[in-house]
Order: sequence, then C-alpha cells, then structure tokens
Amino acid sequence: MITYTLPNLSTIKQRGNIDTRKLKLNYINKILNTEDFKIVEIPADFIKNKKEELITDLLPCCFLDNSSVSKLYEKSLVKCDYILHTEPELYRSKCSKGTMPKLNWYDRMWINNFINHTFSIIDYFEQLPYAIEIHPGLAQKGKNNYKIYTEAIKFISASYFKKYNRTPLLLIENRTKSFIKSGDDIYNFWSVFNKLYPDLANNVGIILDIQQLFTCCKSELNNQLDKIPLDSIRGYHIHRLHGTPKIDDGIDWEYVSNKIKQVEKRKTIIMLLEVHREEDLIKSYKFCKKILKI
Repeated sequence: MITYTLPNLSTIKQRGNIDTRKLKLNYINKILNTEDFKIVEIPADFIKNKKEELITDLLPCCFLDNSSVSKLYEKSLVKCDYILHTEPELYRSKCSKGTMPKLNWYDRMWINNFINHTFSIIDYFEQLPYAIEIHPGLAQKGKNNYKIYTEAIKFISASYFKKYNRTPLLLIENRTKSFIKSGDDIYNFWSVFNKLYPDLANNVGIILDIQQLFTCCKSELNNQLDKIPLDSIRGYHIHRLHGTPKIDDGIDWEYVSNKIKQVEKRKTIIMLLEVHREEDLIKSYKFCKKILKI
C-alpha cells in the first residue's frame, strides 16, 4: 500500500500548524477524487532566516526551545498524522549572516539538544508524529560515520520511548553531499545498522530521494538502486528538481517504478512528492498514477 504525504508547499505558511495543512490535504484529495493523501509534512529546521531570528531572538541555526516554538508555530485543533522534517543541513543564505548548520551525530550533548528541539515542537502540538525525518549530514572528516549514526539513532529511539512510551518511525534521507548519498552508502549503512541493532529495523528506514540519488550517480542510477536493500526502504521522495517529473527527463522512471512495486509488496510505502507548488503536486500525483502506475 502507498500513502501519500502533503509536502510543505510554498502556499502554506512556512511553519504554521497542522490545521492549515489538514485543510490543504482535504482540498487536494477532493480535487483529485482520492483519499491517498493521509499525512502532512511539518518543518522542524533550526533557525533559518532573518525573520525567525527577529521573532525568536535566537542566532542563525540555533535549536528551538519551548519559547521559540510558540512564536514560530500555531496551536492545532485537529489531529492528523504528520512527518516532522528536521534540519537538512542546508546553507542558510537568508540569515543575518550566511551560515551552514552542522549535524553532529558524534556529539552526545548535541544529540540531546537535537532531541529536545523536536520534543519542544511535539509537545506544543500535543501529538506524537507518525514519523521523524532525520538527515545524515556531512562526514566531517569521518566524525560522522555509519556506526556513529547508528548509535545516534538508537539513542534517539530510546529517548522518544522513554518520554512518550512510543517511538515514531525514524526516516533517513539520502542527500547529495551527505555521507549517505549513494546506493553503496545505503547498503553499507544498513549492514552496520542491522548488525548492531536488528531489533530497531522495523521502526527505522530509508526515505529514498530519487532526484538526490540521480544527482549523485547519474548514469549509474539503476545500478545504485539495485544495491539498496529492499527491506531498508520505507518511502520515497519523488520530484525532478522540486518540480514535476517527466518520462524523458533523464531519470529512468520505469525502472524506479519497478523498484517501488517490489518494496510495496513488503510494506506500506510513504510517498512524498517533494514539490514547492500546488500545481506541480497535482501533476506529480498524476505522473505517479499514470506513468509510474503506483
């Protein structure tokens, strides 16, 4: 089964609340005559622009706390499954001073701050997310690596269970410049992860960004897709440079479709159409249905 996630469209207030996204989700389902969209995406970045600096009185790339969360988000009245999309480690050019956040998975104090950052958002919404998307980040000369990241995931999982008596699904996204970017990287990471904590495998997985994989691998895309363990996949990001994919855009979407169908036979797949405009969301959904046949 495939479950679609409503991305953080530019038409939705940048941080906002679950209510606004739930209304948009209902609207998209209605105009597409479907009930496929069941989850909404909520951004959970660090401080990322001048406006957020001014509102919160925090420096660029700072973690959020209870006080700053209440200034950036709005209380929600409705309940809706959501994915908390945490800091992707992007260069923040719109801050008062251009800067690059760091994901320091090797630093236990930093991880505690990261967890408290997400706790603040979750507690404000008074609802545990369906999933939390975390990113590997840069290797930082080997300080971030498969084993260190695996240990961090274990600690994060245990922290959520301790506080909420339940752990959300933890999703890991491949990114072009991170230390988990290729099919080989995913294979190697998953091998380490399964060796150390096989009991966590049902609650952790890759949400594979096809565009990022293509940017990294180009003509080797299909070969790299073949190297990714099917049991590691929990979802996909589908887009072409954050716009609607096309059958002749350079990505072998037929091959991608076959891979998705292989995973779908095993488990429910989260499908996030990572586009910025509503019109591209509608076109991308139709692309998935008519071209990818998923």
